[in-house]
Amino acid sequence: MTDTEGNIKAVAEILNASRSKALSFKFLTVYLGPNLSTEWRETLESSVIIDITKVLVAVIIRAVEMASNGGQSKLKIFNRTEEMNRIFDVLLSQSEKLPGIKLYKQSKWLIIELEEIS
Repeated sequence: MTDTEGNIKAVAEILNASRSKALSFKFLTVYLGPNLSTEWRETLESSVIIDITKVLVAVIIRAVEMASNGGQSKLKIFNRTEEMNRIFDVLLSQSEKLPGIKLYKQSKWLIIELEEIS
C-alpha cells in the first residue's frame, strides 16, 4: 500500500488458500512502514493511531477485493498484534452495517464471508 505521494506505508502478506476445504484467502500480516512503526515509540499520538487504522482498513478492503475477484467467498485474517485485535473488534461491532458480508472471530482469526448476491 502506498500513500498519495507513492511512499510505501505497508506491505501485506496475503496467501491464496484455495486448497483448503472452503475457498479462501488468508491475510497473514501487515508490515508497517518505518514512519508508522510502534516498536520504537514510548507513546502513540492519536494521528499515528488513525494512520495505522487507515492502513489496516485499506489493506483489509484490498484483500476482500482480491478474494472476491479471484472467485473466493472467504477471507481469513490472522491477529498477530493488539492493534489488529482492536480493529477486529471495531469491524465486528459495525458488521450489521455491511450488507453482503458476514464477520466473525475464530480463535485469532477474523473470518469475512462474502454472501452471494442474487
